[in-house]
Amino acid sequence: VALVRDGGSWTRYSTGADDLLDLHGPAGDDMYAVGNGTVLHFDGAAWTQVHDAGSAILESVWVSSAGDAYAGGSDCTLLTNAGGTWQAIGVAPPCQDSTSRIVGVHAASASDIWVSDLGPFGSVFHHFDGTSWTTRPNMVAGPALQHTEWFDTADGVTLFGNGLGALVDGLWSDLRQPSPNFSARAGGITGTDRSIYFVQTDGAVWEMLRLWPWNCAATETVCDDGMDNDCDGQFDSDDSDCP
Repeated sequence: VALVRDGGSWTRYSTGADDLLDLHGPAGDDMYAVGNGTVLHFDGAAWTQVHDAGSAILESVWVSSAGDAYAGGSDCTLLTNAGGTWQAIGVAPPCQDSTSRIVGVHAASASDIWVSDLGPFGSVFHHFDGTSWTTRPNMVAGPALQHTEWFDTADGVTLFGNGLGALVDGLWSDLRQPSPNFSARAGGITGTDRSIYFVQTDGAVWEMLRLWPWNCAATETVCDDGMDNDCDGQFDSDDSDCP
């Protein structure tokens, strides 16, 4: 079952699929959902199966701005329809082992893909540049990321799971904000470059405000944005750098 909101009401659609785990799309009439052995597509009127993934449990899906979809899941499965039909991606990510789960995927383009690999050594992240993959260890405080969501901000790509972090200029850093209940599984996430909104399985809905930039400036150069841009503990006009 899938729910879609168009205007002021929610519409319930029967999909014929069990255990749908993730959904993403660029528009209300172009969305993909994945789950237990299946990839579904929504055209604005109905959900249809576009790929049978067999025994693979697909946990994550992302659609790039070019309209290419990527889906990841159990046994290091990473599929794409970029070639016109659904198939394994041409260059497989270097997962920890064959039992690793691709629990998160973010694809800005075919040459800029991030995946979160949950395996026997916890969470690691792999990036594809169109030719090869590079691996980045989990630098996020907290337990392994059981589920990962991604979204773009004005200054980088932010990831969220059972931990928080940010990627800016290739560097990982913790969000310097009070932590929610990381014992509860994270659900959907959305936000801007200033706020993050997400839900958890304990029923909580969180809003986290970002008061510091990812990279601290040498001095406070913007004096009316509500942020401590030089990370000295002083905001806007309270900072001696501001007039």
